[in-house]
Amino acid sequence: MAMAATASATRFVAATSTAALHGLRSRSAPSCHRASFLFSSAKPRLVSFISRRHFVAPSALLKSDFQVREEGSPETLDYRVFFLDGSGKKMSPWHDVPLHLGDGVYNFIVEIPKETSAKMEVATDEAYTPIKQDTKKGKLRYYPYNINWNYGLLPQTWEDPSFANAEVEGAFGDNDPVDVVEIGERRANIGDILKVKPLAALAMIDEGELDWKIVAISLDDPRASLVNDADDVEKHFPGTLTAIRDWFRDYKIPDGKPANKFGLGNKAANKFMFVEKMAWCDIANLAALTGLTHASFVLGYEAGIHNFAIDGNLVPPDALVTLVQKGLRYVKMEANLDNNDVDSEDDFSFLQPLDLITKSVDELQIMVKAKREEKIQKESDRIKDNVHAREQEQFKGETPGGRQKKDGDQEDDKDKMDVDDDQGKVKERVMKMEKRHSQSKVKSKLGKHKVSRGPKQMDNTPSSQSLACEISSSEVTILEGHGSEIFACAWSPAGSLLASGSGDSTARIWKVPDGPSCKDVQILPSNVHILKHFKGRANEKCKDVTTLDWNDGGSLLATGCYDGQARVWSPDGELRSTLAKHEGAIFSLKWNKKGDFLLSGSVDKTTIVWDTNTWECKQQFKFHSAPIFDIDWKNNCTFASCSADNMIYVCKVGETCPLKAFSGHKAEVNAAKWDPTQTLLASCSDDGTAKIWSLKEDKYLHDFRDHSKEIYTIRWRPIGPCTNTSNQVLATASYDSTIKLWDIEHGHLLCSLNGHKDAVYSIAFSPNGEYLASGALDRSLHIWSIKEGRLVKTYQGPGGIFEVCWNREGDKVAACFSDKMLFLNNIITVMDFRM
Repeated sequence: MAMAATASATRFVAATSTAALHGLRSRSAPSCHRASFLFSSAKPRLVSFISRRHFVAPSALLKSDFQVREEGSPETLDYRVFFLDGSGKKMSPWHDVPLHLGDGVYNFIVEIPKETSAKMEVATDEAYTPIKQDTKKGKLRYYPYNINWNYGLLPQTWEDPSFANAEVEGAFGDNDPVDVVEIGERRANIGDILKVKPLAALAMIDEGELDWKIVAISLDDPRASLVNDADDVEKHFPGTLTAIRDWFRDYKIPDGKPANKFGLGNKAANKFMFVEKMAWCDIANLAALTGLTHASFVLGYEAGIHNFAIDGNLVPPDALVTLVQKGLRYVKMEANLDNNDVDSEDDFSFLQPLDLITKSVDELQIMVKAKREEKIQKESDRIKDNVHAREQEQFKGETPGGRQKKDGDQEDDKDKMDVDDDQGKVKERVMKMEKRHSQSKVKSKLGKHKVSRGPKQMDNTPSSQSLACEISSSEVTILEGHGSEIFACAWSPAGSLLASGSGDSTARIWKVPDGPSCKDVQILPSNVHILKHFKGRANEKCKDVTTLDWNDGGSLLATGCYDGQARVWSPDGELRSTLAKHEGAIFSLKWNKKGDFLLSGSVDKTTIVWDTNTWECKQQFKFHSAPIFDIDWKNNCTFASCSADNMIYVCKVGETCPLKAFSGHKAEVNAAKWDPTQTLLASCSDDGTAKIWSLKEDKYLHDFRDHSKEIYTIRWRPIGPCTNTSNQVLATASYDSTIKLWDIEHGHLLCSLNGHKDAVYSIAFSPNGEYLASGALDRSLHIWSIKEGRLVKTYQGPGGIFEVCWNREGDKVAACFSDKMLFLNNIITVMDFRM
C-alpha cells in the first residue's frame, strides 16, 4: 500500500506544479494533499446565527502565526473573514495553514459555529480564500434549522473529482476541501483554528459526489481523552453519529430536494479504516518533500523555461510567488471582459500576461482602449453579417405572402445554425419536444396536491403555430449601451420613457421613438440619460443597479443598488436625492400610489419607509431575521414584505408591531403581491408553492403545489374598467420552465403554459389583462393569450431574460437580454404587439 500511495503522491506533486503555473481558479486543486481516497465535501453549509449574531474569532492571535480580520458588515454580500500571518499580511486558510501537527492531530478551521444556520464557507474562488456567506441567485443563504456541531474544513486537503472511490459506489470526489464535524461541547467562532483528532467518518453521497464527513473532537474538550474511534463515540457520545448522519441526510428536504445517501452500509467508518486512509496524507506529504526535483522539472517543462536564456542568479527571491500573485490578478481582470464602459480605468482583459508585468498603467490603458475599439468594430461587423445571412435565409423560406413554408418547433441556438429544408427532421424535433413536455406534465399530475385540478392542462409547447407568429429581428428596436447584465426595466406610466438597471453600475432612461418598432430605429445620444451610480471607476461590483420603480405620475425614478443606497432621479437624469441608511444591498423598491412614501427592502433584513417630502427615513422596520426579497404596498400606508426567513409580514406606517405575520412556507419567500382589490396577498417560495393569504385569517386560503421546482415570481391579472376581465387570476413562474394560471375564486389550476425550456424569471400581464408576456433563461420572449391559453407571439434573443414589461398602452413590450460572456448581448429589445 505504501508504494501505491507514494506513486499517487508523485502524480499529485506534478499536478500541483502545473496548477501553480496556470493559477488557482475556482474549485481547482490547491497546493495541498490530494485526499482521493476518503475525503470529499459538497459543502452543504448548515447553520444560521443564533439571534442573528455572528460568532467571529476576535482579532487576536489564534496561535503565534495566525490572526483573523473581518471586512464588511456581517450577513451582507461583501462580508469576509480574512486570515493574516504574523506580519499582518493576508494569507489563505485553505492553502497556508498547515494540516499536520503530529501524533494523529490536525488543524481544523471553523467555518460554521454550532447552533447557527448561516451558510458560511471558504471562498475557494477568491484571492486569499476568505470565509464568506454562500449565495444563491444573488441572495445570502440560510438553512431552516441549526447545526448542532462545529463545522468546517481541514486545510491543505482536496477531494479529487477524477478519482472514483470503489469502496463507496464508485463516487467521484467533489473538488472541495475536506469537511469536518467537531463534536466537542464548546461553541467555536468563525475562523477559529482548533487542534482535533479524527474519530470516524460518514460516507455521504451528495448528488452523485462522494462527500465524506470527518467526525473529530477538539483536544481542548474535557472528554477528548476518552474517545479515539467510532466505538468510543458511541459509548461516550451516544446517538451522536446517528444524529450527524440523519442531519446531513435530511437537510435538503425542506428545499424540495431528495434526501442524501450514505455508503458503507449507512454506518460510520471504523478507526482502522480511517487511520489507514489518513496515513496517506502523511505519505503524500513526505513524497512531496522528497519529490522536489521532479516537481521542479515538471514546472520548468510546463512553463517552457528551457526555451529562454535566463540567468538564474538574476532572479530575485520570491519571484515565483510574485508572478503567481500577478497571475491571479490577471485572472481576476480577465473575468471583467464583459464590463465594457468608457469610464473604465482598469480593464486589462485584452492584454497578454507579459504586458501586466512590463508596462505602466498608462501604457496599458492606451492599449486597452485601442484593442477594445477594434473588438467592438469586429463584433459589430460579425453581428451585421449574421443578421444579413439570417434575413437572406428567411427570405428564401417565405412565400410571396410572407408565411413560412415549413412548420416546426423552436430549435436551440445550435439547431438554428444547422436548420435545413428537410421537413422530416423538423417534425422529428417537434415530436421529441412535445414528448418531453408531456412527460413533465404527467410527472406533475402524479404528485400530491392540496387543490383541485380544474380543467385539463393545455399543451402549450411551441409548435408550427408558434413559428408562424415568430417576431423577426426586423420588427424589433434594440437599445444598446449597457456594459453588463441588465437586471431590471420599467416603462414610465407617463409616456414613452423606458428605464433600465444594470451590473455596469448605471441605470439608463431611454426615450423610445413613437411609431412602429424596427431594427433601423436609431436612439440618439440626446435621448438616453445615463444615471451613474459611481464617483470614480465604472463597473464597481458594489454598484450593481438591482431594482427600479417609477412613481405613479412618472415624474421620479427610484433605483436600488448593491451599495445599500437608494437614489431618486428626474426623467431627464438629474439626481434628486440619495437615501443612505441600509447596511446591505437593496433588492426591492416601491412607491405608494400617493407618492408621499418610498419603500425599500434590503439584505440587511430591514424595510425602510422614506418620506418623499424631506427624503428622510420615516420609519425602519426590523421584524425579519434574513434578507428581504420583495415588498408591495396594500394601500398608501400598509405594505407586505417577504424574506429568506420564510416569513411574510404586513406592516403599517406609524405602527411598531406587524399587523400580521404569515408563516407557512418552508423555504425562502421570493415574492409577495397584493391583488387588484387589495384584499388578498399572494406569495411564492423556493419550496415550490404559491399561497394566498387574507388579513382575516392566520392560515393561507389556498396552497398551490403543482410546480416541480422553485417559484421565482408571481403576477395578478389586472381587473377593472379598462379590462375585459372580472375574475381573479394569478400567474406563477417557476424554475421548472412553466407558467401556471390559477383561478383564485375556486382555488384550482386553470392551465399550464409549457413553452419555455429553462427557468422563467419574469412575467407581466398586458394592461387589459388579455395577454401575458414571459421571459426565461432560454433566451425566449413569449406572449400568451390568456383567454385561449396558447402562445401567440414569440421572439428569440441573444441572452437570458431577467425582466419583461408592457408600456401603458399595451402596444409595446420591452425585455432585458443579458449574456455575461459577451457584453454586446446585454441589450434591451422593444417590440410592437398587435392582434
